[in-house]
Amino acid sequence: MRLDRLLSITVILLNRERISARELADRFEVSVRTIYRDLESINQAGIPIVSYPGNNGGYGVLDTFKLDHQLMTVRDVNAIITALKGVRSALDDRSIDDTLEKMSSLIPPDQETQAGQLAQRVAIDMLPWGIRASQKALMNQLNQAVAESRLVLFNYLNWKGQTLQRKAEPLTLVMKGAVWYLFAYCHLREDFRVFRLSRIQNLQVLDKTFERRQADYHDHFKDTAGDLPMVDLLLRFSPQVRTSVLEYFEEDNISEDPDGSLRASFSFPETPWIYSFILSYADQVEVLSPPHIRKNIAAIIQKLADRYLNDPQP
Repeated sequence: MRLDRLLSITVILLNRERISARELADRFEVSVRTIYRDLESINQAGIPIVSYPGNNGGYGVLDTFKLDHQLMTVRDVNAIITALKGVRSALDDRSIDDTLEKMSSLIPPDQETQAGQLAQRVAIDMLPWGIRASQKALMNQLNQAVAESRLVLFNYLNWKGQTLQRKAEPLTLVMKGAVWYLFAYCHLREDFRVFRLSRIQNLQVLDKTFERRQADYHDHFKDTAGDLPMVDLLLRFSPQVRTSVLEYFEEDNISEDPDGSLRASFSFPETPWIYSFILSYADQVEVLSPPHIRKNIAAIIQKLADRYLNDPQP
């Protein structure tokens, strides 16, 4: 869009002493003649453009017009670029590339080395290790549906193991922890819902559009957690998994026994995830309470033992 290009050219001119029309034309993939028209439009808007003749000539903004101090420091710009690159790692969105280009142009040439050093300090990659191509394609389809306000149709496997077809109005893609979710208005439930992307199957982005509803995903995450039955767990972990326990639980929720084992207490919605989490530690964890979780874990272990102690079925 021309307005975006005019804004970008203005930012470049404010942050560089001078630049040639050819370089601007190559950067924005337009003709030099188009750049001349853009420069004239910027000049007419009240930003004084100066032409410098000669081999090292070009165009720039009158020195007396430039701000004595930049609105953002190199650190500020780098922080924004780092965040944008994190989003770009997950979504193939051309608009993010355009924004990255604009933000990068805010860094003056004499501070590019400093910006490069800052960029090496922190990196954000929002994709989990080993993500499948189909998962990334799903994220990009949903991102496009959100941007274009288009209805989606998909099969969803809920935490009870039930699969239902859903038609929904996609509103927000959310990464919480290390998991991606879709916040949407579900036509089946006639209410807002949060869908885990890994449980979405057979996604179809429909041609029909919708008028976006006013809703905040923050509030719905809280409401969703409140609707599920909560359970207070007390687990004892062996010293061998100390590192994992310290990484997962808050210090205030951990106590240490004389033998070096760790006790961790926490509250969580009572869903199948609880059992998969506990069993992931194999014999390095013991459920101390509540009794019904301990009993259910024992039943699962017994069932596994019966399966593996007998010969496999043909």
